[in-house]
Amino acid sequence: MTGGQRPQFPMVSVCLMVFFLVGGSVGLLLDWPDGPANLDWGVWILVYGGYAFVVAAATYHIKTGK
Repeated sequence: MTGGQRPQFPMVSVCLMVFFLVGGSVGLLLDWPDGPANLDWGVWILVYGGYAFVVAAATYHIKTGK
């Protein structure tokens, strides 16, 4: 922080966190059929979808600086 400028509020990051929290919570509450390793599909989507989500958010942050 130079020149007395305040850092910008990370609105995109906050929106992505809220989306992941709400979507993940709803996904885990639904009654999904069993998937591989006897874990339901909601768990698989949250775990592996979460990895893709974090990579996409990090790539967006790197490209735009937001």
